Amino acid sequence: MLIIFDLDDTLIDTTGSITPVKLEQSLTKMVEAGLQVGDFQEALTILKRLDTKADSASQTLLEFLEITNGDKKYFDIGYAEVYGPLPQDFPVYPLDQALDTLFELSREHQIALVSMGKPDQQMLKLKSAGIDSTIFSKIIISEDRDKKPHYKTILEELGFMPSQTLVCGDRVKRDLSPAKELGCITVHMQWGRGLSSLLTALPHYIAQDVDYSVKKLSQIKDILVTHDKQ
Repeated sequence: MLIIFDLDDTLIDTTGSITPVKLEQSLTKMVEAGLQVGDFQEALTILKRLDTKADSASQTLLEFLEITNGDKKYFDIGYAEVYGPLPQDFPVYPLDQALDTLFELSREHQIALVSMGKPDQQMLKLKSAGIDSTIFSKIIISEDRDKKPHYKTILEELGFMPSQTLVCGDRVKRDLSPAKELGCITVHMQWGRGLSSLLTALPHYIAQDVDYSVKKLSQIKDILVTHDKQ
């Protein structure tokens, strides 16, 4: 079996360990540039609250500026900070049981990674979280938002049929819908952005594009057992 993972909020706790820090830094930069927000801590609380339901940090910034009547010129400043480079020593945490589960799965299956973002930053996250990149048979990191071509590339290079491939990610439309179009088995990780994904995805996306939902990666082992019996 081939198992393709997303990275952010699937293997690592991006929303919990990275985004809050980056949002605070973003707000600081916007305020320094002239954005008027009144009490900084109150503004930060609003910003973080908006992020709990947003599909992305960029959406969070746009909604925050709309609510606070902030000039859209500050968006570019905030965006650059949120998605800017991480320090080498920035703490990044794997999701619960992620390290053990990846190791166990890699012993019996081939595993791959498809992640969106800047390659150097995504690989730094992987390393900082303590995830050994050598356990992946293939890693593709791209700033292209369409994952479907990357899924196809991995299937072709590793020689797997879609019916032999499981794709796990937190965002339904971005991670799972393209995989389902190819005929892959899909697993929705209910974490971070994945929770807001449940709220924003249309019901037919959930019904058609999600085969299984998990809250811990270790549950994938049970899914594989169930699939083998079918």
